[in-house]
This record gives sequence, structure tokens and C-alpha cells, in this order.
Amino acid sequence: MLEEAPYSSVTLDPNSASASLTVSPGLNRVLYSPMQCPSLPNVPERFHPYSSVLGSELILSGQPSWIVDVTDSTNWTLSLAEVSIKRKESYEACPEAGLWTISLRDDQYYAMTPPCEHLNLGELRPRRIGMCVDWESGSVCFTDSDCDTHLYTFSQTL
Repeated sequence: MLEEAPYSSVTLDPNSASASLTVSPGLNRVLYSPMQCPSLPNVPERFHPYSSVLGSELILSGQPSWIVDVTDSTNWTLSLAEVSIKRKESYEACPEAGLWTISLRDDQYYAMTPPCEHLNLGELRPRRIGMCVDWESGSVCFTDSDCDTHLYTFSQTL
């Protein structure tokens, strides 16, 4: 996978980060805190009520790819989001709502499809998740980038 699509770094958009997330000064890491930061301005880009943050890149062609390090997290959600994703109201984490998502919850991996699809990874515990978008084929692929193992592919029109 790495040879087919070179990976790029993700720059996080601090203006989109919910009040429970802190974006690092380098804009490449996020830290969750159950305490909300009340001093953040309530800008239209900011997510509420969910703990979400967007990458700042807008890529609408080619095969962009990223690797996200989840090593130290026991509870995470990774998504590719449409530009029009809702920011100030509840939504489902599914393709119909503009999110192509996998997650780890309670030591179980899921693809967020209606209904959620349990991913049986056996003993595999991904530390670095590869995300690859293929705009031409309309697919979003998630892999364990350390061992180049396929986790899940969403196949539909993006």
C-alpha cells in the first residue's frame, strides 16, 4: 500500500476542534480531556457536541493517503469527512452523513456503517492506521500500516 500511494502528514485545524480537544502547537496531535475549555470562541467551524477535529487539507482528486498514530489510545475514531459535515448538531458517524469511519471502543473495532459492522481483527492491535482515498473508484480504505494489513474498505460514490 505504501508503494502505491505515498502518505502525507495531516495538519489539524484548531478552529474545528471541539472544546474537549487540545490540538498540539505543531498542529499534528490531539489530546482529549473530559473537561471542556470554556474560553474557546464559538466559531462556526468548531464541532459541538462531539469530540471532533478536522484536518486542514481539502483534497478532491487523486489518491491522498495519511497515517494516523493511535498507539497510546484505547478509544479512538478515525474518519474521512465531507466538507459539508454538520458541526453544531448531532449526526451519525456513517457514509450517509458524510463520514467514512472506523473506531475502537471497549477493545472492539468497528466500521461505522448502518448498522455498525464489527471488525474481527483477531490478535491484531493496529498502532498506526493508514487511510487512503481513491476518488476515481469512490473508495476509502483503512489499513494497519505497520504490517500492511487491510482493515476495512468503504466502496461507494464519494
